[in-house]
Amino acid sequence: MAEPAHPRLGLLDWGDTVFVIRNDTREADLPFPFDQRWTLRGWKWLALDGPGFLADADDPVLARGEYIVEGPGHCGACHTPRNAIMAEAAVDASDEAFLTGGEIAGWTAPALRGPGSAIAGWSPEDLVAIFSTGRNAHAAVNGEMQLVIRDSTQFMSEEDLAAMSAFLVGLNDGGAAPDRPGDRTGTEALIASADPDMPLGARLYIDNCNACHFADGRGANEVFPELDGNALVTAESPTGLISMILNGSELPSTPKRPYSLRMPGFADRLTDEEAAELASFVRQGWSNDAAPVSADDIADLRGDADAKVE
Repeated sequence: MAEPAHPRLGLLDWGDTVFVIRNDTREADLPFPFDQRWTLRGWKWLALDGPGFLADADDPVLARGEYIVEGPGHCGACHTPRNAIMAEAAVDASDEAFLTGGEIAGWTAPALRGPGSAIAGWSPEDLVAIFSTGRNAHAAVNGEMQLVIRDSTQFMSEEDLAAMSAFLVGLNDGGAAPDRPGDRTGTEALIASADPDMPLGARLYIDNCNACHFADGRGANEVFPELDGNALVTAESPTGLISMILNGSELPSTPKRPYSLRMPGFADRLTDEEAAELASFVRQGWSNDAAPVSADDIADLRGDADAKVE
């Protein structure tokens, strides 16, 4: 039975009671040599720079954003690639590898700077919207970033969100978003034709995606994200897109956007071959120009999906 804590602990007033919760510590089950804590000393010596923070930016707003992004926000933990010893390839913006993209838990953490930046052409306001609601006119968060919005950034002050956004936009040097055709694309015309002889990927798109993301691949602002030019779709690794197709995703509920929109997963209705055709169609549709996806790529990630189609 739970025991009341002694009032001298000072946790509550004398008239209140604090109950002790007994929780046995789980023993580590890591295999050798990862169960040897002393090995961390060598890893830290190789992987970590000296402690401390020194802002490169003179502007106090940018310096504040730099501190949050590089420090307590630890954006690089997901958005920076890892090296051979699984340390971040860079820890601050002075290194060009910083925030150039990574993968975590089967999802793509897109580049936030450089030629493949997912936020190229975005305004600070676009980024504030993502941090505070998980969505904006261009994209919606997925994977581990949903937890960041749900448990962290939606609660940050407007000043902190503005500073982070200004700093990240500055890393892109005001770069413009990739050019996209203003006129109707061949992909849009193909989907709109509803030709029964169209390729399998296009037919699967009509059956599973078109109702939300539309024939033009532009989706609906702050509701259904764009697929045309989407960094998750066109990433060098298709891991994030495949995870989305198989498992679906859900936007977090926030005070500014309380409705929690969910995209269903299609693992129970698409075979590996069909999912590969659909992913390849999306990666090469509209203005997208990414490599196709194979059925083996799908099979490798299907893993723990709720159901398989034989």
